[in-house]
Amino acid sequence: IICKCLDLPGVISNVREKPANVELVGGDIFDPSSIPPCDVIVMKHFLDRCMWDEDQTVKILKAACSALPKDGHVILGEAVVPNTGDECEDNKLQISLDALYMLVGRERQRTESEWRNVADRAGLRITQINHTSSASCSLIILQKKKDGIMIK
Repeated sequence: IICKCLDLPGVISNVREKPANVELVGGDIFDPSSIPPCDVIVMKHFLDRCMWDEDQTVKILKAACSALPKDGHVILGEAVVPNTGDECEDNKLQISLDALYMLVGRERQRTESEWRNVADRAGLRITQINHTSSASCSLIILQKKKDGIMIK
């Protein structure tokens, strides 16, 4: 496995100790030309609404998508709040956490429908959402799509 870590050039240049088996790449997630070609892109707690609005999130995902081969994937570690009407005993913690975010002045988290909409606008399709034991981190697996049809 070849691992690359993309961050702003100023961040990369200030890394004191390079992690083993990871190539550090200076670039800009909004600039597709600075994202190295890869098979999978992983982002965790990076697309939070307190950082990026919907249009910026779509732009980031489109840029990421451009670096992927036709069968490439994006894996996100993000909060996924239940859609309205889908509340149940199993997801009370996610809903409570979302309410807490709003109480401390942060933007609420995205619902599953909102994640699907953002992915669709970026040319991606969600193939899986795996909820973890952390209410603030579900694994969202996205795949490139072409002409509205998911590539297999």
